[in-house]
Amino acid sequence: MSYSRNDILDYIKEDDVKFIRLAFTDPLGKRKNLSIMPNELKEVFDKGLYIDGKNIFYLEADEYKKLLLIPDLDTISVLPWRPSQGRVVRLICNIKDGKEYYKCDARKILMDICSDLENQKLDFKFQMKADFYLLKLDEEGLKTNIPYDEAGYMDVAPLDKGENVRREICLSLSEMGIKPIISHHKMGPGQNVIICEQQNPLTAADNAIAFTTVVKNLSARNGLFADFSYRPLASEKNNSCLIEIECPKVSIDKYYNNLTNHYSEIELFLKPNKDLYDKLFALRLDDNKIIVETTINDVNPYIVTSLVLKAMFDDSKANNKINENIEEAINTAKNSSLVNSVIPEELSSYYYLLK
Repeated sequence: MSYSRNDILDYIKEDDVKFIRLAFTDPLGKRKNLSIMPNELKEVFDKGLYIDGKNIFYLEADEYKKLLLIPDLDTISVLPWRPSQGRVVRLICNIKDGKEYYKCDARKILMDICSDLENQKLDFKFQMKADFYLLKLDEEGLKTNIPYDEAGYMDVAPLDKGENVRREICLSLSEMGIKPIISHHKMGPGQNVIICEQQNPLTAADNAIAFTTVVKNLSARNGLFADFSYRPLASEKNNSCLIEIECPKVSIDKYYNNLTNHYSEIELFLKPNKDLYDKLFALRLDDNKIIVETTINDVNPYIVTSLVLKAMFDDSKANNKINENIEEAINTAKNSSLVNSVIPEELSSYYYLLK
């Protein structure tokens, strides 16, 4: 849904909104934000809002790095877990460096790719399915390795203690315009999944970040810790995170073969953790969907989506080597013409430091 500036300003006034969060991500996909008061919003719409990007983008220079936040009007969303009186809303921002968009703004990179797809009248739908464990907290509010319940796959209450938490999460997601379609207990004790409706690539990436934020906030409000990491409990089932891509059927085999050929080049961005390289991540074709496994805990959804889309269209010859560890994945990415054509060196270099 599209909104005008006046639509948003009227909504802020009429619905007792007291805080507006301007949200963006750092290079590794971590959500950042700052809050402004309602009387500042019109000026932000007119001029943007300057921030110091030095500590957000890990710049080595000592000088102040002046970056400009530009709200995307179509991303306005209420934050339902905040008070209903004196409401809080969120606007996702793109970032400018002077008059040009900042080259390290991964969301803008994906926006440009989506614009190209739209111009070609190509329709892709992305859906992310991410598991998470609900773990108990200790007396100091820190997470433990004790799961919230001992339930199994699709169990119900009273074995499944997480159903009320999942219900609260689903209702909050719905209020934000993110449509959950399935939720249930998974195989591990305290392990859950909530699956949301497929969306265009940009909206799906926006929603992936919002999803983890909602789950973590509402879990904390219920005295729990939501853990999205690959294997929170060493002896239990791992968390899965699958990206399902619905493609035009006429070319799906070609897209899948191209992605397979270039997988090792983009693997670093799908598996940005040295402990994941002894794990076999899925990449498969299922009917009219391509399924890519990653980990929602560590990735930047904008970068992952951008690289996956570009790889699907890249017919060039690729090196199908297997990366045995993260050092090899870094070297493969560094030498990839695909990666270098999508992600500027200033942005990809953050990942080359992960080893």
